[in-house]
Amino acid sequence: MIKTKIAVIGAGPVGSILSAHLINSGHEVYLVDILPHLIDGIKENGLHIVGEKDLYAGIVNAYTSIDKLRDKKPDQIYVCVKAIDLPAVSIQLEKLRLDNTYYISFQNGIDNEEILANHFPREKVFRGVINYAGMMAGPGIVRMTFFHPPNYIGSLVPESTGIAKSIVKLHREAGIETTYTETIKKEAWRKSILNSVLMPVSVTTGLTMAKIMGHPELKSIVETLLRDFLEVAKMEGYVYEQDFFDKAISYLANAGDHKPSMLMDFEAGRPLEIDFLNKKIREYAEKHNVPCTYNKLLCSLIDGILLHRDIVKGNR
Repeated sequence: MIKTKIAVIGAGPVGSILSAHLINSGHEVYLVDILPHLIDGIKENGLHIVGEKDLYAGIVNAYTSIDKLRDKKPDQIYVCVKAIDLPAVSIQLEKLRLDNTYYISFQNGIDNEEILANHFPREKVFRGVINYAGMMAGPGIVRMTFFHPPNYIGSLVPESTGIAKSIVKLHREAGIETTYTETIKKEAWRKSILNSVLMPVSVTTGLTMAKIMGHPELKSIVETLLRDFLEVAKMEGYVYEQDFFDKAISYLANAGDHKPSMLMDFEAGRPLEIDFLNKKIREYAEKHNVPCTYNKLLCSLIDGILLHRDIVKGNR
């Protein structure tokens, strides 16, 4: 195995789980997050992954500033922050002027990789689709709630296929089941559709995934959203398996009695990723003249809910 210098931006569940695997595989990992208490805790106690997997990784290269990466000159940089933070992170990374670095969007959402490609050559940008998740139980402590393998990685241009496959190999050797795909945007849409049919319903109702899917009227809304989103995807050129609808509903119905990340973000007063999920699908629906009435309504309702939250907090 060739030791690789890897930077991970974002020490939340996705970034911490990724970092722990890479460190234990022998790579030199630089973990960056803007929250000082998080980085201090990781430096002192390392990374602990519990639940679906049981991993520990000590780490000394943990920073609160992306500028620290300038002298490290990482071979790969994984952007694991929330999609809403991607534009600002991309600008900071561009200022480093790293000539021999590959950039991988390791996030939820549609078209995240295109934001990176606005700052870096397309042949150096890659997209990952992550099929694991977790919850922070403390600084550096992540309860990995599930992993439905594989993860996917793909390139934006054909000439970068070899690099993408080498990144996949690195992940597999680190113990993360990962597959190369030539249709990475299709896989990103697949994951985003599954997120977008349930997350906004959860935010507007405050209910867990299981309670939504157990309520006939709310489940009907989810089903309508799924049909609409699959039609938008089809118009964009992404056609899924004939039984995808039934499998998706079954998957959502058995997802468990827990809150999706968008609801947890809302309750914690954090920004939501809806601009990269439902609003991005709304953008494509308008492009292809697909009505998506329920999605438009949910986007508007969430805008109103967020406005009310800001008024209560005194921000408006």
